[in-house]
Amino acid sequence: PSFILSVLATFGLITLSPTVEKYLTFIPEKFGVRSIAATTIAVQIFVLPALLYMSGILSFLSVPANIIALPFVPLTMIFGFFAGLLGLLHPALALPFVLLTDLLLNVVMIVAETARALPYAYTTIPAFSLWIVTFAYIPLVFIAFKLFQGAELHKKVTKK
Repeated sequence: PSFILSVLATFGLITLSPTVEKYLTFIPEKFGVRSIAATTIAVQIFVLPALLYMSGILSFLSVPANIIALPFVPLTMIFGFFAGLLGLLHPALALPFVLLTDLLLNVVMIVAETARALPYAYTTIPAFSLWIVTFAYIPLVFIAFKLFQGAELHKKVTKK
């Protein structure tokens, strides 16, 4: 499931984010908030059918929770990378990076657990067949490709 969701998330990120960001003009660009929101919404749109099929849980707070948690992910990855690299040399060298990584991961977990614990944060969807997911992705992939092609064409025209 994690590989499938990663592929779907990456596809959604690449194809839908530019278009979604164009419609979020009411969100400030400061600190990359608009980009984070667009990324989160694009990924959520594209993984939703698979998530519903795999878990049967529809979260109403996944987008705001991910917008809050997403800025911590790059730092977590960088500190985790340095922890692993320095841990090869000596565990003591890795300790500060391990502690920072742990702190950041705890922040992300607190955001997720808080969102999950709120009343009416999610609902359970009755199980449905793989055919329904397949038929959901056919138009979604088509639309994503069309929007991506339109965004690329717009970039080429505005550069000239």
